[in-house]
Parts: sequence; C-alpha cells; structure tokens
Amino acid sequence: MSCPGQPVETDHMSEAWGCEWYGTFDFYIHMLEQGAQWFELHFLMDTYFTLDSNGIVGSGVGRSDFTMHDYVIPECTWVVDEADFNVVITGEWDPETLHINLLPDAGMEGTQLSADCPEIGLLTEIPINWGVEMRDIFMEQTWDVPHQPITGHRIIFYTYEQDEWGMNVDLVPGEYE
Repeated sequence: MSCPGQPVETDHMSEAWGCEWYGTFDFYIHMLEQGAQWFELHFLMDTYFTLDSNGIVGSGVGRSDFTMHDYVIPECTWVVDEADFNVVITGEWDPETLHINLLPDAGMEGTQLSADCPEIGLLTEIPINWGVEMRDIFMEQTWDVPHQPITGHRIIFYTYEQDEWGMNVDLVPGEYE
C-alpha cells in the first residue's frame, strides 16, 4: 500500500529458475497468383532458451527456404539464394506469456530472389532482398506467446485474399534431446 503505516501485501508467482524451453518459430509468406500458389518463403528457426531471474536467454539456428510454384517468366530462370543464420533470443516472461525477441544475425540478409533473363539482358531482384526486410521486422518485434507447451500457435500478420504472412510457433518446456 502507498500510505505510511498501512500493511504491505505481497502476491508472488514464479517459475523455477533455469526452466528450459525448445522448439521452432516458422515465419512464412504464402503468395498466390490467379488462384495458384506462386511462392512460399519460410524462415525456420530452431530455438533453445532458458527462463531465469533475468528474463529469457537463449539462441538458435535458422534457415530460409524459398519455393517457387509454377510461376513462369518467359526466357527467365529463377535464382534463389537461401541463407542459414544464427539467432539470439532474449525477452521477458510472466506466468501468462513469454515475450520473446528473436534477433537474427546478418546471415539472414543473404536470402534473395532474382530472375535471370539472359536473352533480354536482365538480372533483377524480384521484388526485394527478403532477408534484409525480414531481419528488420524481427529486430523490431517482440513475439508474445502463451506460457504453456504449445503446438501450432499461429500469429497472422497480414492476409489479402489468399495471400498470408504469419508465424507458426511450436514450443515445449524441458531439456532438448
């Protein structure tokens, strides 16, 4: 209580220090063109972290997976650079929610999509360097995940018609095997 002389009331819940968690974060983009799948991009991160008195601390490894589906530009070949990267995990937690920051290293910036069109003299990135864009998003975002073993937790960021950007999260407590 804030008044002098009044009793102090305490209410405290805590997790056992050192509780370990592991699982995956799959940030994905599914784009469709004229009703058919055009491409899908995944940044899949395998993570390991500990809950302790200082918050969430851990690391992980990530890889990008870019799949083109039946989208043809005449005279062109798709050039896909898929990058592997490391991830540092920090954050805070309370009994209800894990507030997780995923901080991918610069290796994520290597994920790019280009079209190589030698007959028309074109080598172009279409439309962006995905790794740079996604790394910026990850570094600016705190991901709130329910504090319980979860499978198939989905966070949707954007949908338009059948296009979807989101993240699937699968996390479980315990020692990584």
